[in-house]
Amino acid sequence: MLVSRLAFEKVAREMLELPIGSKQYSREREKRVFRAAFGTSFEVCSELWSKLEPKKKISRRAQPKHLLWTLIYYKVNISEEMMIKIANCKSCDTFRDWVSKFTDGIADLEEVVIVWANRFNDWDGKCIALVTVDGTDVWMWEPSPRSRIWWSHKHNRAAMRYEIAQCIQTGDIVAINGPFPANLSDREIFDANLSLMLMPGECVEADNGYSGRIQIKTNAVGKDSITRKQKSVARGRHENVNRRLKIFKVMERWESTNTEKHGKIARAVAVIVQLSFENGARLYPVKYEVTYD
Repeated sequence: MLVSRLAFEKVAREMLELPIGSKQYSREREKRVFRAAFGTSFEVCSELWSKLEPKKKISRRAQPKHLLWTLIYYKVNISEEMMIKIANCKSCDTFRDWVSKFTDGIADLEEVVIVWANRFNDWDGKCIALVTVDGTDVWMWEPSPRSRIWWSHKHNRAAMRYEIAQCIQTGDIVAINGPFPANLSDREIFDANLSLMLMPGECVEADNGYSGRIQIKTNAVGKDSITRKQKSVARGRHENVNRRLKIFKVMERWESTNTEKHGKIARAVAVIVQLSFENGARLYPVKYEVTYD
């Protein structure tokens, strides 16, 4: 069953108890409320629903509001009592159960939405670096027993790290790996994951935290100022990917030690962000014609 953007908008308006047809509540203000509650557009919600096929693959009782509950959980990420109030749900157990079901379903879309082979889209056949790579940390409660391996210098506390790869030519997210203990270096994470996924002779663009590998081209590796500028712009755009992920507060903080559960949520959020790219919210294009002789 398809659910349109307008149908999701109607459900959201009723859920948040927004006034209908009131001159006191402008359309732009309403959009800001929607974005603050759900973190993405209703076009993406409609696309997600179509790909998930919830009535068939999650539960015959699945409704559009349950997907919106899941988005509230990702976007707002405050106490459960406050989230069920926003969601207009009467039970923490009910809210938690539907969020879990939809998280599993959205995370399972990773293999069809975030596709490593898509790094070749719009490739000119000359550039040997097809993706930019960067890590992003999410602070968390420190697991027991305590260990320095979880310590993040970015947050000055325990955290987990994800490795994100973005196609340079299209801006699409093409890989997400993790979570890893934040005290692992970016290069150690790369060695154990993306380095094994590259074609012979292929490399990646990354910042100086990844230096020391022939597969990694860092800031200073460029034959002229134009080349180095193109590399810098591509890496700068990758920071916007991390910011898009962190629109969802669950990607900023995780008040739990359950890294396995967060791994599913992170993949679900990456799927949502990638679908937003495909539904009109793409990042700016970059010019990248860098070759390495």
